[in-house]
Amino acid sequence: MPKKEKKWVYIAFILGLVILCFGVWDLTHAYKLKAAFKSYGSNARIGMFLAISYVVFSLMIKKKVFGASEKIKKMIILLLKWSRKWHIPISIITIALIAIHAVGAFLYGIKIDFSNISGLLALVALLPVPISGLMRHKKMDRVWHMRCGIAFFVLFLVHAFL
Repeated sequence: MPKKEKKWVYIAFILGLVILCFGVWDLTHAYKLKAAFKSYGSNARIGMFLAISYVVFSLMIKKKVFGASEKIKKMIILLLKWSRKWHIPISIITIALIAIHAVGAFLYGIKIDFSNISGLLALVALLPVPISGLMRHKKMDRVWHMRCGIAFFVLFLVHAFL
């Protein structure tokens, strides 16, 4: 990873820790706990779509979805470069928001219903994603980061939209 990108990863890690500490403090002092932890989940949803955009743009380039249009191809390449640069920092901050959302869900109380079960399954699927991402960065992993990420993303979509 280039030095410029490492700087943003470290900044995102520190920002993620600050967000995590403030978020947990906010949840423990919230007047309306359910609204507070759901807002962190909504913000995490935005970050998740930004983080997954790297995979979408990569697949678009690989599968040549853009057709014969050079303008569209150039735009997708530009978006791919941007999403590659920000994939890791956005993911780190998003994981902090997801952690706050999970803590809020546990503080609010877990009921056995579809939304809570799908959220717990998505959380379990998320656990190996950052670890396999580190292994991918060290060239020790080729496919597990993508497989776990796709499994998490599908469960996340089920949790967020159904």
